Amino acid sequence: AKTIAALERLGYLERETDPNDARLKRLRVTDRGHEMMTLGAALFTAVRERWAAQIGAEQLDALEAHLTQLAKNRPPSTKNLARLREDLGEPI
Repeated sequence: AKTIAALERLGYLERETDPNDARLKRLRVTDRGHEMMTLGAALFTAVRERWAAQIGAEQLDALEAHLTQLAKNRPPSTKNLARLREDLGEPI
């Protein structure tokens, strides 16, 4: 809920009342949110291309597979969550 509130404050999404049930809220990505997702994807692609040029596509694929496995096995850290809250301008 706090992440949604932060994304809403930043203008990346909006809450809308469900037309069938006023108790429910729908989340809608705003135009600004879509722009940020497009920009983020482009930046990630550029970084990935630079890394592939440096270490080769096969090595990059292996690196991504290893990082994915590490992330799956690691529980969320309260320190990392606190850092995210700080980045979003929320009190820690």
